[in-house]
Amino acid sequence: MQSAPGGSTTLRRTPSGAAVRHRLAVLTGRPGAGKTTTLRVLLEVYRKIGIEVRLVAPTGKAASRAQEVTGVPACTIHRLLSEGRVSADAVVIDEASMCDLDLAARLLGALDPARTRVLVVGDADQLPSVGHGQVLADLIASGRVPVTRLTQVYRQGEGSRLLANAHALLDGAPLDLAEGGDWRCVLLDDAVLPGDMARTVGAEWRALSAVFDLATEVQILAPMKRGVCGVDRLSPRVQAALTAGSREGPAVAGGSRARVGDRLVMTRNCYDLEVPIFNGEQGTVTDVSRSSLTMRVDAERSVTLRGAQCLFVRLAWAMTVHRSQGSEYPAVILAYHHVAHAPMMDLGVLYTAMTRARQRFVLVTTPSALTMTAAKHARRQRWTGLATCLRELMGA
Repeated sequence: MQSAPGGSTTLRRTPSGAAVRHRLAVLTGRPGAGKTTTLRVLLEVYRKIGIEVRLVAPTGKAASRAQEVTGVPACTIHRLLSEGRVSADAVVIDEASMCDLDLAARLLGALDPARTRVLVVGDADQLPSVGHGQVLADLIASGRVPVTRLTQVYRQGEGSRLLANAHALLDGAPLDLAEGGDWRCVLLDDAVLPGDMARTVGAEWRALSAVFDLATEVQILAPMKRGVCGVDRLSPRVQAALTAGSREGPAVAGGSRARVGDRLVMTRNCYDLEVPIFNGEQGTVTDVSRSSLTMRVDAERSVTLRGAQCLFVRLAWAMTVHRSQGSEYPAVILAYHHVAHAPMMDLGVLYTAMTRARQRFVLVTTPSALTMTAAKHARRQRWTGLATCLRELMGA
């Protein structure tokens, strides 16, 4: 362990005690550096020294995954706030890059500062929150909050081209576009139209069937919903290939009708259902009627949506990169076109998409798309006052 600029700590082999010693601390690091493993260790430390901890995340999907990988019960920040004043010795916020300024303020306002310590965990290089602010990045930039930064890569091994390219992207180095192991780049000519790219994505998706289960292990991503190469057009293509002969049920968000076998994603938190289900959680349709659908969320949970509730879900065969945050998939295909996706293209989108894949990432793109991403990296910035306020409030 060694000191790093801005009052942070670079962690190499052992967990830092900052999360236990300080009232507010940050745990961050690039992909594969062991944030999840370190978080598990810290939660076990909390348990052994008798600290009552609440583990939360900005979305239901991220909360479910945090619970799955740590073994500690987790919930959304909204669910925790619904309980009123938060009574706990510690609150751990996982996937904090997704947390906007308003939500963070509400959470901190519900805590007892004399009792509750807060650990903020996440990757500040991922996309910032959909809402205002960039809380995680500003906490780090303030120089007033203890930061433990994990640097040594463990996940996927040193031979991972995907991991190497994720780090190259952040360092401003050229991507290695040659195919190898967990990485494939399909570099199309700039003259290729978005519709032709969509067909190429379909071909790459079918090719993955040799290694992966298309129904459960492959996720298509795109920066935008709309357009011929957006998720609202890509998802029905996959649906037509996988569930064409299945029973058809009610319409869901986006205009498609759900079929048995479809993969759906929730678009809001539903606390009042018999089995609560949360924004970002995915499920597989197991039964339909004319006005209802039942989907299995996991081994323990199934939920039935009726009437207008069916509009709380949408097809998830393809999803936006923003909606995929907090999730990981065995294989990911990203459609990334310099015209169709121009409004949403930047380093954060590409980096976030790449780091959703565990075993295989396929990038379908054009030379201009990669050039535009590099150019936008220099301009990509959110202007907030949080870091400045922290420096003023907390002093030198």
